[in-house]
Amino acid sequence: MKKTIFTLLIALSVGILSAQTVPNNGFESWSNNQPISWTVGLNGNITTDVFGVEVPVPVSVNFGSSTSDAHGGSLALQLRPATFGIPGTEYSYLLPGIAQLGTSNGFNIPMSLILDIAQGNFSDIDFSDVSTLSSLAGMVAPGYACTTTPHSVKMWVKFQPEEGDSLIVTAFTKSNGTPVSYAYFSTGATLNEYTQIEAQFDSPLTACDSICIIMVTGGFQAHANTTLIVDDVTLSYDNVAVEDHQEKRFAIFPNPAEDQLTIQSPEGGFHYQLHDLTGRLLLSGNGEGQEQISVSALPAGVYMLRLQSDSQTITQKVIVR
Repeated sequence: MKKTIFTLLIALSVGILSAQTVPNNGFESWSNNQPISWTVGLNGNITTDVFGVEVPVPVSVNFGSSTSDAHGGSLALQLRPATFGIPGTEYSYLLPGIAQLGTSNGFNIPMSLILDIAQGNFSDIDFSDVSTLSSLAGMVAPGYACTTTPHSVKMWVKFQPEEGDSLIVTAFTKSNGTPVSYAYFSTGATLNEYTQIEAQFDSPLTACDSICIIMVTGGFQAHANTTLIVDDVTLSYDNVAVEDHQEKRFAIFPNPAEDQLTIQSPEGGFHYQLHDLTGRLLLSGNGEGQEQISVSALPAGVYMLRLQSDSQTITQKVIVR
């Protein structure tokens, strides 16, 4: 009886939650060469030292454009890497194409920090420093209102990578500014035909107040010709998938972890990949039933663990401290 009531409540909530949609999810509406409700560029100031004085240098880059090669409707979003920094100087870098749900207000970021980001060097970034976090926050769009974490984010894509580049989709829901659930997807495969991809949340149906979706094409060592076309972005509140997810889920413990992370599979053999939040692959391997992996050498922070067996693939947020 309790399970019947629980299933009924979930079904009713799904009926309500289905009204929550991604604004301009088909990229049909544009203004000033930008898709409405999305940010497809970086605009702000890089501060640099000139004779002992911090001087702001305005920079602007656009990664996106509209294309008639659409999955549905008449338009889609095309993303490519673009040059970011000060043109004609040593501080000019090719950054991956980035699209974010919501409108970014711009940023003020030190030259040293942008250099680390452009070169994919995160070991020198102090993520516990308030000023550093404040600078990075200015580069992230706030997302849009969402009252309950979906099961997943889905979208239709074409992807033509160059020289090992990847497509990365990161999404997270927040409550009072604090992330409460994460989703992650990555592939380096060439997708010449429209293919639906899915990033699953680690804690579906968690209460929240907003959702952020970030698409990155190229990785932090981007190549100029890598191209992503994306269309029809949707939120999935699939109660059947959630119920199966609860009954067959991998066991991952302890979480947070300090030295060892244990993975138990309900089906025996599995493959694991551990990524940081920029999409870099840090650890990978195969397990059989139960596997322990060492995380003692990793800096404290949040990581995404992707697990794949014969019948399921999940992505789980892992905290190392």
